[in-house]
Amino acid sequence: GDGMTGLWVAAALGGLGGMEGVAGPLMLGRPFVLGALVGWALGHPLIGFEAGALVEILWRKESAVPPRIGFDSGLVGAVAAGAAASLPDRPGALLLGLLWAMPWGALGRRAEQWQRRWHVRALDAVESRLRQGETPSLRGWEALAVAASWLRAAALIAAGVALGAWVV
Repeated sequence: GDGMTGLWVAAALGGLGGMEGVAGPLMLGRPFVLGALVGWALGHPLIGFEAGALVEILWRKESAVPPRIGFDSGLVGAVAAGAAASLPDRPGALLLGLLWAMPWGALGRRAEQWQRRWHVRALDAVESRLRQGETPSLRGWEALAVAASWLRAAALIAAGVALGAWVV
């Protein structure tokens, strides 16, 4: 149905925010950007923007690019937007979406930490091959890192938005 299409589009667009750390500062990981994209995909861009902007105001630092792994505010913005968009006419939809989304920020942080540990192990394997005189191509590793970042963010956003529409 249309709701499932919106969910998949929201997840695909939201996955772009997860690539922020490996593909450069694209600004797509910002809560107001992800919130607007998810809201647009679900047919409520203004609600999505409002939810993302609320997260941006509450949790962002001065820097446009987070210097360390912290609370995944982009994921919170996306999930809050999805949950609020599922209740477009309900008073307090933004607050309910935000409350639902907050734990997803911690989950997103944990998932990113796991992924970065995996990246370190992969780079250790490449370094070991270099020491043995091999010349492995890094292009495959780089593409895999970007794809894994997209998949991590897309999966978490899809789960958060789908469950949020059902729970909230």
